[in-house]
Amino acid sequence: MLGLASLALLGFATYRLFALGGGAVAWIAALATVASFWSWGVLMNYRGDPEDAPDWPPILNTVTFVVGVVLVVVSITPR
Repeated sequence: MLGLASLALLGFATYRLFALGGGAVAWIAALATVASFWSWGVLMNYRGDPEDAPDWPPILNTVTFVVGVVLVVVSITPR
């Protein structure tokens, strides 16, 4: 469930930053969105047997979630 929340949060941040003309920060948000989607997709491949899933996708998803929170704050902060 956190994977979808992370994806939604990053998608919102990416949309806001590109709409504001964020430049490099918007591309960082897009990269984090792709990384979050990728790690979520890898974990979905192990739905039937989650004990066989590798350790790095949840770590990557958590890191991108934290990055997403920071980027949402950056996108909302007045300039």
